[in-house]
Amino acid sequence: IGYNAISSGTAYCGGIYGNSSTTLYSVIRGKLNDTEQLNLDICEIKPADIIYNIPRHSSLWYGIEDVRFIDSETILTCIPECNYSSPCIFVGKIKDNIITSFEKCQPSITEKNWMPYDKTKVIYSVSPFIIKSILSSDLETIELDKDAKLELDGWHGSSNGIDLFGKKVFLIHKNKDRVWNRWLVFNPDTKEVKYSNEFVFFKDSYFEFVCSLVHFKGRIFVSIGVNDNKAFIIELD
Repeated sequence: IGYNAISSGTAYCGGIYGNSSTTLYSVIRGKLNDTEQLNLDICEIKPADIIYNIPRHSSLWYGIEDVRFIDSETILTCIPECNYSSPCIFVGKIKDNIITSFEKCQPSITEKNWMPYDKTKVIYSVSPFIIKSILSSDLETIELDKDAKLELDGWHGSSNGIDLFGKKVFLIHKNKDRVWNRWLVFNPDTKEVKYSNEFVFFKDSYFEFVCSLVHFKGRIFVSIGVNDNKAFIIELD
């Protein structure tokens, strides 16, 4: 959010019957010039120091996963090792390169594509379309018309939301012959939901995993992993 970003790399370890993986994170901060414009060519990178203040358990997956920013100091993240190897969402705080103060969100079940759109709310699910408070289990289903239900069937959350056009704007995805993306526009006041046609960012990609969406001083940035072997920050009109 703003000029903060978090990057990850995964190290695989263990034998054929004991495979596990550990995700190692770094905090990336771009530099602002004299006119307060972000220069992504000049940045500071520090290893992230994750301080768990909650119990951890034996797991196939270690470290934090699927990080989405709520604001510049607060993240949503999945931590399987804090939920007996099952996906579970937590809120954490980030200061400098330290990530800590984790709290478990409810419901703590396998839906892990939550998309925060302010400091208290998330889109919990796209299909069916459900919103909720970040920490509590107050799920609210938004009824879509028949066409929207059909078009959004099987789609999942990708990014956090940003404020554009007086509404909340997100990126969502679906796995088909390749991973496709869509823009999703949500009005929290009227509960209106709109969406774009499906598209890809890279014509030769088969896998695109969008992580974060940022609107910063009139510029829009998308962080994205491509084909499980590259990562980019894309600037959009």
